[in-house]
Amino acid sequence: MTHAMDFAKKSFSKIMGTSKNLSHAEFSSGDTIAVHFKIKEGESSRIQIFEGVCIGINRNSETFIVRKESFGDYIEKLFPFNSPLVEKIELKRTGRVRRSKINYIRKLSGKKARLKEDFNAVKKAKLKAVAKSS
Repeated sequence: MTHAMDFAKKSFSKIMGTSKNLSHAEFSSGDTIAVHFKIKEGESSRIQIFEGVCIGINRNSETFIVRKESFGDYIEKLFPFNSPLVEKIELKRTGRVRRSKINYIRKLSGKKARLKEDFNAVKKAKLKAVAKSS
């Protein structure tokens, strides 16, 4: 039984190693992120940026949901972490939330849908970056 599990882990790591393999630790729910992803139109392709609030991360299916407001309407997109179409994920600001899935924000609109910024998380991220460079 353990041999089968080892084989499954090795084959899974080979598959995941071929893609970008973005880490979950870069952001969490409540953070404002910009997802750069490829769009193919005919023969040409371009990179489009989808910037919004991450309202949930699903660890089992390796996906995350981003919600943004566009001309008064709200748009949600589901992105897989290990998709070759996702070029990069930028963290714009960190939000302070108490839940891992902030589905309650779907009922809110306008100023009520704003999240408070977590300044302590920004300081910790800067300290980690300085420690890595040293």
